[in-house]
Amino acid sequence: MLAAAFNFVPAAKFQEAPAENLPFIDAVFDLAFMGLVMHETDDALAALRQAYRVTTRRLAVLEWPDEEQPFGPPRSDRLSSEQITSLALQARFKEVKPVRLQNLVLYQLEH
Repeated sequence: MLAAAFNFVPAAKFQEAPAENLPFIDAVFDLAFMGLVMHETDDALAALRQAYRVTTRRLAVLEWPDEEQPFGPPRSDRLSSEQITSLALQARFKEVKPVRLQNLVLYQLEH
């Protein structure tokens, strides 16, 4: 995914790190984006806690909906909206706004 991202934004600096252990100082970003990552993490709550730690305002999470689709990960790997909301609140986010897109869901998590 990093190679694809670099092709779209060649001037950007990309850094690979586990979502559960981000190598950034606290409150360094206004906004963070987790694109199709949550269902891949070993510990989704730890990943959200790290995202909360490094952001000051908002986290955007793009994920597959919890439904059968002819593409994407198996349904057993997907998180429900209720699961993502519960994890976000446990990670100290104050508000979770899901926005249904055509094939995905964008969650706006607010500090």
